[in-house]
Amino acid sequence: MRQMIPVHNFGFPYTEEELEMLQQRMKWAASEMKVVRIAAQMFNQKFILAAPGTKGYDVISEDGKIKIEVKYRNGSESFMNKYKTIKMGGLANKHIADYIYLIFEPYQGDAREALLPVKELLKTNVYRNKETGKPSEWHFDMRFENGDNQEENTKFFLLHEVKNHNFSEKKHEKDLVV
Repeated sequence: MRQMIPVHNFGFPYTEEELEMLQQRMKWAASEMKVVRIAAQMFNQKFILAAPGTKGYDVISEDGKIKIEVKYRNGSESFMNKYKTIKMGGLANKHIADYIYLIFEPYQGDAREALLPVKELLKTNVYRNKETGKPSEWHFDMRFENGDNQEENTKFFLLHEVKNHNFSEKKHEKDLVV
């Protein structure tokens, strides 16, 4: 069941379309905030949100040396019934980032997350724009099954999957498995 986040009332009624758009924007913002915490644990240093309008990444280490783009994908029931792959698009500017933190929320089941090193990702099965030659899309098997359906990319996702998070103040090595 999908959790509904309350939306502030600014004195006028929202349409269903506007409410859905606000919910999606809050989900993106929450995902970026979550990645700030996860990155701090993984790299043992402080991370912050990138300035609004920054191209190519959403989260950056305080010293500016590590940049992370946050991508959020979800698989709708109709999409998952029709296709076996899901795509992560908009890769043209992602070479600026050091990592892409991909959060995949399947229609049913728990979200799956991976911290993908961009240099390695660009060596996998990446679709390129025919006119510019720049990377444009990256596909993986949304059911994480064996077979020839983007197997190389699916294995890459699983290799870099982040399995557990611990947001307590006290950090323990065993609490974060990558």
